[in-house]
Amino acid sequence: MGKQHILRKIKVLHVSPEMTPLSKVGGLADVAFSLPEELRKCDVDARILTCAYPSVLDKAKDLGSKPVYSRRTVHVALNWKVFSGKIWKTFIRELPVYILDNPELFTNERIYPNYLDQESALPFFFLSYAALEVGTALNWHPDIIHSHDWSTSPLASAVKWHPFYSNYSRSIKTVLTIHNLAHQGILDPSLLNMTGLMEGFHIDGLEYYGLVNLLKGSINSSDMITTVSPTYAREISEPGRGMGLDGLIRANSHKLLGILNGIDTEHWDPSRDNFLPASYSIGNLEGKKQARGKMLEFFRWNDNGSPIFCNIGRLYDQKGLDILIPSLPELVESGAKFVFLGSGEKHYEEELRELSEAYPGSVGVITGFNEPLAHLIYAGADFFLMPSLFEPCGLSQLISMRYGTIPVARRTGGIADTVSDEDTDRTGFLFNGYSREELVGAVKRALECYGSSESHKTVMKNAMEKDFSWKTSAGKYHRLYRELASFDHKQDIK
Repeated sequence: MGKQHILRKIKVLHVSPEMTPLSKVGGLADVAFSLPEELRKCDVDARILTCAYPSVLDKAKDLGSKPVYSRRTVHVALNWKVFSGKIWKTFIRELPVYILDNPELFTNERIYPNYLDQESALPFFFLSYAALEVGTALNWHPDIIHSHDWSTSPLASAVKWHPFYSNYSRSIKTVLTIHNLAHQGILDPSLLNMTGLMEGFHIDGLEYYGLVNLLKGSINSSDMITTVSPTYAREISEPGRGMGLDGLIRANSHKLLGILNGIDTEHWDPSRDNFLPASYSIGNLEGKKQARGKMLEFFRWNDNGSPIFCNIGRLYDQKGLDILIPSLPELVESGAKFVFLGSGEKHYEEELRELSEAYPGSVGVITGFNEPLAHLIYAGADFFLMPSLFEPCGLSQLISMRYGTIPVARRTGGIADTVSDEDTDRTGFLFNGYSREELVGAVKRALECYGSSESHKTVMKNAMEKDFSWKTSAGKYHRLYRELASFDHKQDIK
């Protein structure tokens, strides 16, 4: 009998401490779920390893996912002792999810510590090293392990420099995605003794001005690096824009690729969003009007026809709050209303509360996060404010456009790749310089558009027609994986 050819799927393990819908701090959680889920549609055997932080297993049960103990345990040597972790298995929709359980290490419900030191870094080292043990424990050996940001950066460094895990370099390729270069994981070098990475403490490894930089180590040691948009990949390579690592990024440009993030178009879909009072689509926008009414009712505002601008997300310097908040009194005088949902730096939360008290009918503020309310605001508002100092990709502008809520944003990073301010295909209103004057100018252009119902409707429809699903980007990742692993599509069997 002659040889037959079969297709073998490439196997990829994503590793992240947060993953929607089980845990979430930022946009990484959304990507950690939706990218591997979409990859499975590309015929990739993609799975994810995440952590059993408090309430994660309960959340999985509440979702009907019913995590099952695999009866497998991984063991990792750290800080002169052995830490063990149970592996729970479940499915979120069609995605296989492994949940690493260690009640001693995964205690912080907020996931990321306020201060990173030897002790608070241990959970991230444990997750990173456990990812290298999962294949043996579950008899499922990934061809590629895909880590995300500084928190799982020790993984690639271990494959390069750890006395035991460096043995994995012959069988596993590593990919690092940089979601935000501002967060690098900088620690005292005494950490290296207790994590087995002393061999990597040099200028071409983890060393950073006498300290340890976890992200730098992964940039140097990973086989490939991606960022979450093409423009961000270019920006962080430029002097003064790479958060102290632009020279390193340029030195590793041969293995750097910018691939635009997508969004979960099943979760974010106004035509079937259960959080809305009524569904809507490009052809019938009546449901958007109902969402507006429900949102106004929530804030106890009358509908006087004023345009509503919203901002949903973290209240940090990166998001442009230092130019947005001082601009609000002038913008309120223009007759617009402003809605904020999010949390972050306390002084921004307090400044917004004070403005809501000064303008009770025009500024509404909800601190914290409320997912049903977020959906309602995305649908009910007219414009989404996003004056970011920098924005690696940004998911908010993608979601808002899908809901017909037009971005008013600074042209940077992924915003530049996704929002058009051209007359022929406008989907938003952009400004270049990081200043109050340019922000106010962009808002006033949006107000002029709002005053012309036909122009406003055209921009809305342009925005809603854009495809920001993961399909195209997942295809690019699939090609990257196969090229990186020199993966032969056909495997001979007798």
